[in-house]
Amino acid sequence: MESQNIYKCHLPDWLLMSGLFYVVITDMEGKYLYVNDFFSKRFTNYDDSYDKKYFTDTVVVEDVQKAIETARACILNPNQAYLVDLKKPLGKGKSTINSRWTFSLLTKDDGTPIGIFSIGYEISDKEEVSSDLAIKLCDLSLVFKNSADAFLLLDSNQKILSYNKSAQKFLGLKFMLEEDVL
Repeated sequence: MESQNIYKCHLPDWLLMSGLFYVVITDMEGKYLYVNDFFSKRFTNYDDSYDKKYFTDTVVVEDVQKAIETARACILNPNQAYLVDLKKPLGKGKSTINSRWTFSLLTKDDGTPIGIFSIGYEISDKEEVSSDLAIKLCDLSLVFKNSADAFLLLDSNQKILSYNKSAQKFLGLKFMLEEDVL
């Protein structure tokens, strides 16, 4: 995109070179004006050039309307930013990623709208997080169970959910079943 350099000079280095945040600027019709390298490398399946491409090429069909409504809110309230979660396709297959974006209106010095400035990042599904957490808890339970130190697992109300044998001996806990002991 020829216009890439016009916008680069207005962005801080940490966004230009980010490996965490996607940076996108679209015009008022939804065509790409600027994408940072991280976005470009992550979504290269659409060609090497985003010039004259619409944002709808990089959002799943079900989420296009959400993105349009969020952009519309930016136009109606130019001094505010809006969050929106969008699924983005990876490659030409059926794989997608979940991403969270902040949209705001980008204007010239005189207040004339240029387009929508967006910063996004990848987020995980709750199921993925739950699954990862369960695996980590299983791994930790082996450490706790076999530790010579006393360990208690408490809930947010400080109720004992589980404990290891060292805690059982040290604190004289005898009320839990053997399978509940870490």
